Amino acid sequence: MGESLIGLVDSALATGWITHALLTLRVVALFTMTPILHVIPVPGYVRAYLLLALSAAIAAGMAAPPLLEPMSWGMLMQAAIGELTLGATLG
Repeated sequence: MGESLIGLVDSALATGWITHALLTLRVVALFTMTPILHVIPVPGYVRAYLLLALSAAIAAGMAAPPLLEPMSWGMLMQAAIGELTLGATLG
């Protein structure tokens, strides 16, 4: 239970995935709180693919993140809640 997430896989790969997942959470919260996607009726799966594609495009333009120190599950959840809060605030 106390295992670190990054200790389980390659540090660079884990850092990239964690960074992309946190960015996706921020983009999802942002677009959930704005009326942009609600003006035209669009199926939910189309919205999900659009948000994933948008976060992938943003992540592709970002510089490579520095390697993270080992994170626990609690630290990851705290970061995820922070990203959701920030995205909802921006929206």
